[in-house]
Amino acid sequence: MSIGIQDDEASESGVRGILRKYPAVILGVIVVLVGVALWFSVGSMAKQGQAAFFTSDDGNTFFSDDFHGAPPFISGGKEVVQAVVISCDQGKTKKVGWLVRYTGENKKRADAIIKSGNIGMMPDAEVKAPGTGEWVSSGNVAGVTNMKDFTAAQAAAKKAKDIINPNCPDSEGFMIMLPE
Repeated sequence: MSIGIQDDEASESGVRGILRKYPAVILGVIVVLVGVALWFSVGSMAKQGQAAFFTSDDGNTFFSDDFHGAPPFISGGKEVVQAVVISCDQGKTKKVGWLVRYTGENKKRADAIIKSGNIGMMPDAEVKAPGTGEWVSSGNVAGVTNMKDFTAAQAAAKKAKDIINPNCPDSEGFMIMLPE
């Protein structure tokens, strides 16, 4: 019989071990997934004059209108943001899954992309769940040079991933709905 001491890092296996050993790779995967979901929800429909859903009351209600620029914009004295409308029952009912807006330089870039009609990769957007107060960056890690900023970007990417993957009870997933 022998007694040995195991190194904690060596003893971790499976998902936990991978997460601890490769946090940058995991963050990269999360950022890519968030980016792809945002491209499908915003970039694929963000052509000037193309219809999308919007809200001015934090997702309580939504309406369709044409894209004339990147959200947010002011209409009727209220800030309007994009509402990504989903269905958990194959389109029978619709609800706002999450909200999207652009800020600062990213809004300027998104406006230019929409006006050009040459929709490619949209810049980093902010997302939030309807009815919540917190806007979260979709997880852009470009320019991160230290661990503190990397950790903050990693946390933002995880929050964004959770927001754009809303829970559909009694369903295997959701569909993003487009205006008719």
